[in-house]
Amino acid sequence: MAAFLIGDLGAPPRMLQQQSESMTANAPLDLSFYHRTETLLGRLTQMAQADQCGRRLTGENLHDEQDPSFQLPVFTFGDHATLTAQTPHRTAKVLLNFGAHGRELITSEVALRLARMLCGEAPSRFYGSVERSRLRINELLADVEVMVVPVQVPASRMLAERASGTC
Repeated sequence: MAAFLIGDLGAPPRMLQQQSESMTANAPLDLSFYHRTETLLGRLTQMAQADQCGRRLTGENLHDEQDPSFQLPVFTFGDHATLTAQTPHRTAKVLLNFGAHGRELITSEVALRLARMLCGEAPSRFYGSVERSRLRINELLADVEVMVVPVQVPASRMLAERASGTC
């Protein structure tokens, strides 16, 4: 059935076979349009520490008691003054997990873009003007706490960036 679908797309099967062979010939991948893991996590940490989000962003590394070397970077967005004044059970919570597999480079880039939108650095395409986007995001963060795990397995992502072994 796959061959039938490929034929429908108009690409000759021999061309697709050649493309597949060239992709597996250990040719280095061009990853220049992705942030390196350290850069991506550093940017999010900088956003949290520099108060660039108007106190809407906090960052922390969760640790595993059995494996002290394991750290899971988690960033939380919300209007913390409003959310702490509300009773905890009234606060809606959202957990967004990105980069679950080492080769999922693009999902961590989406996490960074989302963070920039929630901080008001990048306008949302859904609300038109920059000011309208910021107002809507402020309204959202007054009622919702958004936890973002930008890279679930940083070590695997770093292996993928170096193209060394399996991740």
